[in-house]
Amino acid sequence: MTEEILEETMQSEDAASTEPKKTQKEIAEEIVKSFISTYPQIEDCNSFEITDYGEIKFSIIDFTKFNIPVALYNGDLFGDRDTAPYWLERKYLIQDIYSEVATKCNESSEYEIWEHNGYYRVIKSAEKEQLFYNEMTEEEKAEYNKQKRIEAINSEILSNKAYLSDTDYIVTKINEIVATGTEEEIQEVKSQYSEQLSKRKEARVRINELEKELADLDNSNI
Repeated sequence: MTEEILEETMQSEDAASTEPKKTQKEIAEEIVKSFISTYPQIEDCNSFEITDYGEIKFSIIDFTKFNIPVALYNGDLFGDRDTAPYWLERKYLIQDIYSEVATKCNESSEYEIWEHNGYYRVIKSAEKEQLFYNEMTEEEKAEYNKQKRIEAINSEILSNKAYLSDTDYIVTKINEIVATGTEEEIQEVKSQYSEQLSKRKEARVRINELEKELADLDNSNI
């Protein structure tokens, strides 16, 4: 993309000026210099290479440091579109870098580009929720904590109910033996499943506790 823009820039200069024609590499060098001077922080994250044909190549040294204003990405910091030197070329350059960073994020599966407060920055996906939380008011945090607790309670209730459902066959088996078997057979099957029976009792107690807590939270004004 950048190389095509450079070609168009050269053709435009040929038509509008009788000055010595600049090579594509010279034009590219001017673009990079103006870009770096506009936002020098990028220099810490990227290294640029300009081929003899004027193609601008870059490699991301540490994509996790990517942090730029959205206005820079949109070209708003480069001046007037119609009069600023190499406005379009510089915009394409930053968008190419953005695309490279996005690719690195996707490859890592651990990071993402987050648009927040007028900036594009790379963050760990796992940290995004905490960043939102830190910006909440005390009332918002209280409501957030309440909803998170409700989610955790419902999840634990479902887990305990699933255990009861998965072990219902044990109760059915014991009831059948109680109805038709001897006292010895009854004690034998109860001993065989003593651990599961104990866990089922604990699960029922825990479900009752959680449902009471859930009811209290639903009735609270937090």
